[in-house]
Amino acid sequence: MQVDLIVPDKLSEITIGQYQEFLEIKENNEGENHELNDFIIQKMVSIFCNVKMNYVAMMKLTDITDIFATLNKIFEEKPQHQLRFTLGNTEFGFIPNIEEITMGEYVDLENNISSWKDMHKAMAVMYRPIIKDLKGKYEIEKYNGTHNYSEVMKFAPVDIAMGAMLFFWTLNNELLQYTLDYLATETEQMITAEKHNLGENGAGLIQSINSLRETSSYLKELQDSNFTSV
Repeated sequence: MQVDLIVPDKLSEITIGQYQEFLEIKENNEGENHELNDFIIQKMVSIFCNVKMNYVAMMKLTDITDIFATLNKIFEEKPQHQLRFTLGNTEFGFIPNIEEITMGEYVDLENNISSWKDMHKAMAVMYRPIIKDLKGKYEIEKYNGTHNYSEVMKFAPVDIAMGAMLFFWTLNNELLQYTLDYLATETEQMITAEKHNLGENGAGLIQSINSLRETSSYLKELQDSNFTSV
């Protein structure tokens, strides 16, 4: 049986839906069992190369190994944040002014961006069709919930989503660092001015700052890590 098999050589050739499908299978089957791990590798080839499992089972082991190595290599990429991309006949644009994000957009984004199974919903918040474009400045469709484009976003390139995630991790970390610096300054002034009255309230504030610093450090590790590795 002859089957045309196309192996992706960059992240932009893998869709969000494919990545979600693979992660679900990996999470449900990963373990120390060699048979399960072999199954995951076969599913990886099947999903990302868009071929049926029965064909993968008939492939040479050396071919499977080569494809697995190629796929692992492209998942070492660290995608850049992209403001625009085209899907089908529609060009989507990232929220032009993040400072003017609405409460509805913010809540839906917060609820969905932390989980890959909901990433298509987060993408429907961050990217919407461009309705006006003038000299590089664009306007996107008004937000009306995730339902309009969430299913469409399953066909969007996975590198677009990863780049957007890195953007928000960086933004959150910068905001958190600003808060930490402000709190540290305020606490130092409090200690200086009211050292004898600091008591438990001051200790609690210091503990909170330390906790925030740990969160900031964790976000930085995520940003610097190869979080896309399969």
